[in-house]
Amino acid sequence: MVDRVLVELMIVAINRLQAEILEREKSEQILRSIVEGTVAVTGVDFFRSLVRSLAQALDVRYAFISECMDAPPTRVRSFAFWQGNEFGEEFEYNLPGTPCELIISSNKYQCFPTQIQTLFPEEKDEFEAMEAQSYAGIPLLTSNGDLLGHLAVLDDQSMEPNERTQAILEIFAARAGAEMERLQIEKAVARLAEIGELAATIVHEVRNPLTTIMMGLNAFKKLQLTDRFQEYLNLSLDEADRLERLLSQILLYSRPQTLDRSQLELNGFITETLHTLQTMPVAAGKYLNFVANNSLLNILADRDKLKQVLINLVTNACEAVSIGETISISIHKSEDRRICISIHNGGTPIPADILPQLTKPFFTTKASGTGLGLAIVKRIVEAHDGELEIESGEGIGSIVRIQIPFLSELSSHNENFQ
Repeated sequence: MVDRVLVELMIVAINRLQAEILEREKSEQILRSIVEGTVAVTGVDFFRSLVRSLAQALDVRYAFISECMDAPPTRVRSFAFWQGNEFGEEFEYNLPGTPCELIISSNKYQCFPTQIQTLFPEEKDEFEAMEAQSYAGIPLLTSNGDLLGHLAVLDDQSMEPNERTQAILEIFAARAGAEMERLQIEKAVARLAEIGELAATIVHEVRNPLTTIMMGLNAFKKLQLTDRFQEYLNLSLDEADRLERLLSQILLYSRPQTLDRSQLELNGFITETLHTLQTMPVAAGKYLNFVANNSLLNILADRDKLKQVLINLVTNACEAVSIGETISISIHKSEDRRICISIHNGGTPIPADILPQLTKPFFTTKASGTGLGLAIVKRIVEAHDGELEIESGEGIGSIVRIQIPFLSELSSHNENFQ
């Protein structure tokens, strides 16, 4: 009797093991078929291939991918739709009253294995036309967790809510989300390029008449003017010069930050730049104290653009302090093979509400500023695969840090520039 029970238990265990093996093999086969169908394509072709492969692999009648048309999302549109044996026409619809609304609002996988016509009466006509009885879907997210749209499958039969279906949807939702995010970035870059071209055209159209105006104003300098009109002329020339600087910076900001990289040793480079800065009027009577690193630190950088960054940041620091005060510049290495260049001044702290806005284009606290200096600095630093940080507060003044990757280091003697 005991032997017979053991045999029956063994048979049950073997059958269960065989079922698990078959289930695993089927899952692997499904994943392989979807990967083979999508690995070599991108963009719209990727999404079309994905929904077709997904529907065929899961043996469902419909599969589609949507993107949100507004935020918070109330309406979506499809851009890849598989129905039966062919691609269907793309469509738009409102989210309220649909299973898609629950997917997007819950921000997680949902499955309605049967009777979706009853569960969602507002969509009954659409589901009846599709003969749809079941639905499963999952949101599509960016790498930061922001909502993009959703991926869904429907069938005219009941759909068992098993782990395999959920796992497959999760895997390919991640891949579809990454592709959607890539396309959005591509569009944004293309848009920026268009804006850059437009800015260059506007700068050119404004600069031509401005040059003529400045020639006329400079010609008036040869005349014997009364004090009142001389003041008007000086003011006009100052404003024309400011406009010229603004046009130049707009052009610089709007252009892509292409770099002419070469190997650069930071200690010597900063020492050389500070010698130039010390002769500028803004640094008169102020001390630039550079504590060089004990090692010779080599980086790959665009020499001219990195010099522009240092001049801008040290100039800002000089403007923040009084005669006789010191601006400290130092270098240190971080653990992740990055160099940190710090520029510290002990001037009046920057208010906390202003600090996050400093690198935004056209934001300035200076009466004669263009608001593009730090925005350009940030773009140059990021083009070097680096980061720009600004810290300010009572007791420390302000510290600007540039973090960039470095190549190598050699032993050196500590050197001060003052």
